[in-house]
Amino acid sequence: MKLLIISLLASATWSCKSQNTFKASAPTAAAAPETVDSEPQGDDPAPEPAPAPEKVLPLVKLGINFEDMSADIKNVPDFNDAVLCFTGAFDFTPTTTTIVSSKDQNINATTSSLSSCNHTIFITIAHTDGTVTATSFSSKNKDALPLSFKKGDHLEVAMQPTKESKVCNPDVKISMHSNAAAKILTNECITTGN
Repeated sequence: MKLLIISLLASATWSCKSQNTFKASAPTAAAAPETVDSEPQGDDPAPEPAPAPEKVLPLVKLGINFEDMSADIKNVPDFNDAVLCFTGAFDFTPTTTTIVSSKDQNINATTSSLSSCNHTIFITIAHTDGTVTATSFSSKNKDALPLSFKKGDHLEVAMQPTKESKVCNPDVKISMHSNAAAKILTNECITTGN
């Protein structure tokens, strides 16, 4: 407030009248109050920096690699039991394992497996118009799997064993978002090594 009064007084012109009285003439434009950048003082905590934006990787080749081993088996997971591989223009966010098509495209995916179990690989494409395309294939399918995407479509993939053995449980459907049983790799399909 003192700064504002001093500012107003400094910008006013004073003229002397008879009998030692003064009259202030109003300034031609209102004085703007002075602003001061605030800095943390004493115990005031410094503001936290804004979080860095999540890294999104543009992809050309992607491998979604599944492990079918049950939790009670003490082998090291190899993530080569059911694998879906494809090449195309996709944006992949590793922290959320989100895969989004970055353009309109038709791709051919392949499946492969080094497991003694058979699996069904479930593929769901959530289109930007609200529709959903769902399909499934055997993990041991040798044919190319045609998939059609529009820009912004989201891809979801899951795997489920089809017959039980010592290490496979057909009652469990595994999402590509499972850290323990799925590994999404850029430019690598574990069964083929490329």
